Amino acid sequence: MTGGGPPPGQPRRSRRGDAETEESSTLGPVRSSRPRTREAGAILLLAVALPLLRVTTAGAEDPEVQDARIRLARVTAALESEAGALAELAADPQAAGTPIDLAGYLADAEVRVWELQVEGSEAVPLGLGEDVAAYRGALESMLTLLRDAVGEAVTGAGGLPLPGRACPVDGPTALSNTWAEERPWGRSHKGEDLLADAGTPLVAVESGTVLQAGWHWQGGFGVWLAGLYSRDVYYYAHLSGIAPGIRPGAEVEVGALVGWVGSTGNATSPHLHFGWIPDETEHWAALTGLANPYALLAGLCR
Repeated sequence: MTGGGPPPGQPRRSRRGDAETEESSTLGPVRSSRPRTREAGAILLLAVALPLLRVTTAGAEDPEVQDARIRLARVTAALESEAGALAELAADPQAAGTPIDLAGYLADAEVRVWELQVEGSEAVPLGLGEDVAAYRGALESMLTLLRDAVGEAVTGAGGLPLPGRACPVDGPTALSNTWAEERPWGRSHKGEDLLADAGTPLVAVESGTVLQAGWHWQGGFGVWLAGLYSRDVYYYAHLSGIAPGIRPGAEVEVGALVGWVGSTGNATSPHLHFGWIPDETEHWAALTGLANPYALLAGLCR
């Protein structure tokens, strides 16, 4: 009989200083209080660091906001540059040459401003107050200058048709950017669709000459119009009918009635398919040079 030891398989207790530990007959790692101390320290450090991290993150500008700020600043500067050039032109109209040249310049300036407006409107929801205010101020000033200049461009010009452009849909309309979307039979969408109720009047987007008016199996009733000032060509498709007097060679002024919204040809709902060929009066029949008219329409039909 042995004395002093515990029965086989039972732990032996011993004192090491003031701490009592248990040692098994199958000894494993001895647990220490130090890891728990380190864990507690890490938790305390994290609790202190989190508020500081929140302050640091709040102070850093969100990448989307930073991008919006940069875009708005660029658009604002471009609008101010356009306004400066237009103000100089208004002070000395002869610098642009003939009244037709002046009207052509104004038509091009309208497109540039509309494109800037589309870019600016996309950045406004993410921009900061001061950047948005600066952009809107520059846009309002430019639109006012442009409207006044267009209104005065034909003064004393011998009855020239009015310059400038108008929304081709004379009524409520909805527009989305569907340029180049896939269509059946391997085609892609080479224009933009303006949704409107059947029978809504359609008007000349610019003063100019009717190149063609008639029927096509895909476009239904349609009209091709050559702009007088811009030299652009515009295509109206899916009309329910063509207005009287709209025939090849007819001269129309901006805003003149050309037809009505319909769904003729390859269409399933009432809308205007609007095609745009910038500066391609000579080659419109071959459909070369078709471009995305979204920015143009977004500015005209806002």
